[in-house]
Amino acid sequence: MTVAQLRRTLDALADIPAEAMREATDLVESFATQSGRPVKIKGKTYQLSAVTKVTRSANGVTATVYGKPTGFWVWQNTGTKPHDIAPKRGKRQGRPRVIAPSAGSGGGWNHPQSVPVHHKGATGRGRWREVDRRARREVPQVFVDAVREVVARG
Repeated sequence: MTVAQLRRTLDALADIPAEAMREATDLVESFATQSGRPVKIKGKTYQLSAVTKVTRSANGVTATVYGKPTGFWVWQNTGTKPHDIAPKRGKRQGRPRVIAPSAGSGGGWNHPQSVPVHHKGATGRGRWREVDRRARREVPQVFVDAVREVVARG
């Protein structure tokens, strides 16, 4: 191997962290898209995805991958506690609506009324843990493949 070939190989090896990091974060984002289930809140559907922030410093390259929208990822990962849902105020007042028995002497039913509703909570499905598990298993191979490719080119 000549000095020029060695220099090109070393330069290519120096670029591996940034290039492989981009490829690895794309892989993790795809895991998140596959794992995150759409969330429907008040008639609007939110598709869960992931966003990556890659930063370069003197110490190397760092990537942060986080779920978006974050709150919905938390709900799908860890669940929610039991809680009350209060009726809306304003023009569309009265959600949620129920028909309650009347307190009058007739023993009939009232018109639909706005009342708080108790939500029993939701169990978490560990969706982000699933993304993390897959990333820990498959991302190291991205870096190994990148090094092998550079060394093979020589």
